[in-house]
Amino acid sequence: MELDFIEQILSSKFKELNREEIQAMLGIKEELLKETGFYKQTFEEGKLEGEVQGKLKTVPLLRRLGLSDEAIARELGLSLKDVQEVPK
Repeated sequence: MELDFIEQILSSKFKELNREEIQAMLGIKEELLKETGFYKQTFEEGKLEGEVQGKLKTVPLLRRLGLSDEAIARELGLSLKDVQEVPK
């Protein structure tokens, strides 16, 4: 879609601009922006990253409850490496 291409260019050329500034510059309504593949992909990536960060925040508590890093990784669906990188 043409709008996706334009947004890709804008996101690479105007990294310091936020979403609202780009919308205002182009006169794009929020509803139209939310229909683009760029927005949907970015939203989904942020959502997944937030889920992982939320799981990682529970690691210290689960350790205090006596679970091993291996058990935590398995139960939360995280890599053992990610769990082990959480400070003890």
